[in-house]
Amino acid sequence: MAHPLTPQRPKTSGVTPRGDGASKQQGKRRNSASNRHAVVAEGPRNEMELYAQRIHEITTQRAKLERDYQQKIAANRREIRTMHDENTHLRSIRAGHGNVTDRELDLLDKRKYLAVRNLNRLSYELRAIEDSISVSEQARALNEKELSNETTDSVPTGNASVALRIQRLEKRLDSILGQQRFAACIKNSFVCTLEDLLRDDVGRDTRIQMMQQCVNVRKQEYARLVMLYHNATADYNYAHGELKRFNESFQQTRRMKDKALAERRARVESLLRETQLLEQRQMDLQQEIDDEHQRIEELEIEKQIVEQRRQCTVS
Repeated sequence: MAHPLTPQRPKTSGVTPRGDGASKQQGKRRNSASNRHAVVAEGPRNEMELYAQRIHEITTQRAKLERDYQQKIAANRREIRTMHDENTHLRSIRAGHGNVTDRELDLLDKRKYLAVRNLNRLSYELRAIEDSISVSEQARALNEKELSNETTDSVPTGNASVALRIQRLEKRLDSILGQQRFAACIKNSFVCTLEDLLRDDVGRDTRIQMMQQCVNVRKQEYARLVMLYHNATADYNYAHGELKRFNESFQQTRRMKDKALAERRARVESLLRETQLLEQRQMDLQQEIDDEHQRIEELEIEKQIVEQRRQCTVS
């Protein structure tokens, strides 16, 4: 960092005064020299205030850069944690021979594609930042060269403008250095992420082959299940047809039995009616027989009475 040039104190003349006129002229020179010394003394105080303000700005900017850096680190750690969880999930699937579908494979390929795309984008941004840093370094070197040329050719009265120019260049240099540090932090995080991706990519082909084998086994099992389903469907249709034919024969047999039963019931009912008629006729005949017996008894009684009367009349 370039330092501002300290204004030089003007030199007094080496001529020895003579007489009263010479003493008055010497007093005027002393007054002008003291005034110039006061102006020069105010210069360092203003420069100290500017330096203190500049230090405060640099501290604030550094704190902001630290916060941004911590946020970037947290984001990268979250991303690395997500990748670690995915890798753990894949290892658990490989160890437990879990179900791996084409959708999971497509999802993993998509995530890898997005990660590689994000890495390429960040690499491009990093190269752009490095290019801008190199351009800024060249501009800074050119400005320092111009500043050194101007300081060698400048006079003491131009120290204020030179100091302001130096301060502007210092601000620009500090901002460029901050960007460079920020870019270096981003580069380190990108390098760590790239190393993690490369480590994960080492066994990816093996995992994909194992997943493909699992998928092939699942496809074979699916084909076997489809064949079993078709066989079961054919058996079900055959059983359904047999059940339908059995129901039809059963219904036909039942109708025939119902018809025979109805005929037998009709015959039984007709026989029952005939039996009832015969019973009624039997009852009627029995009643007639009883009546005849009663009449016969009455006639016999009447006959006996007549005979008794006859005997009585004979005697």
